[in-house]
Amino acid sequence: MLMRVPHAEIKRSLDGALAILFNKPNPLSNFNLTPQGFWNSFHAFFLLIAPIGLAALTDRTFFIERFEVALAEFPSFLFFATRYAGL
Repeated sequence: MLMRVPHAEIKRSLDGALAILFNKPNPLSNFNLTPQGFWNSFHAFFLLIAPIGLAALTDRTFFIERFEVALAEFPSFLFFATRYAGL
């Protein structure tokens, strides 16, 4: 059973991620560095899987429409493999 992560901890963690992104001093002070905080960090997967999946599907649809590639000619595996490789 998944435990609920407090909203305050989620906000602090997001602030810490933004601090890392913008190279601000001492960004790790925003993270819960306890063992429980470590395990709570895996809950981010469930928060982000829907937006990441939607972005990936939208990107694929845009590519297919933009370059007029037939879906059968460009299977999902090939698309995501080339995106991962940065091609």
